[in-house]
Amino acid sequence: MIMADDAVQQSITSFWNEVAPGYDEPANVAAPGTADYAAWREAIGSVLPALPVGVLDVDTGT
Repeated sequence: MIMADDAVQQSITSFWNEVAPGYDEPANVAAPGTADYAAWREAIGSVLPALPVGVLDVDTGT
């Protein structure tokens, strides 16, 4: 199904209006040194190319 541009934007806005209030809550962020943090590092590392590689961090938040 292809949505019109305004419907796409409304869908995106609706999603983030729902998610944003708790986005940076401690329960949504794995603390360094925890098993959850290690799991995130492993998951992210598994999709990165072999070193050496350049990575752009656009600082999108948590």
